[in-house]
Amino acid sequence: MSPKDEVASEIGLNNSIFIVTLRDCDKLVGMGRIIGDKGCFYHIVDTAVAPSYQGKGLGKLIMSEINT
Repeated sequence: MSPKDEVASEIGLNNSIFIVTLRDCDKLVGMGRIIGDKGCFYHIVDTAVAPSYQGKGLGKLIMSEINT
C-alpha cells in the first residue's frame, strides 16, 4: 500500500460510524463498516473476507453484527 493509500485508509476508518473486524489470532481476515451523515443516511461499505476464509459464513457473521 502506498503512503497516500495508507493516509486515505486511516482517514476513512477514523470517520466510520461502526466497524466490525474478524481476526484469526493477530491476522485480520474480515471486516465491514458503516459510514453516513449520523442523521438520516447510512451505508454499509468495505465488507470483505480474505479469500482463504471465504465460504465459511464469515460474511454473514459480519452482516449480522452490523445489523444488530
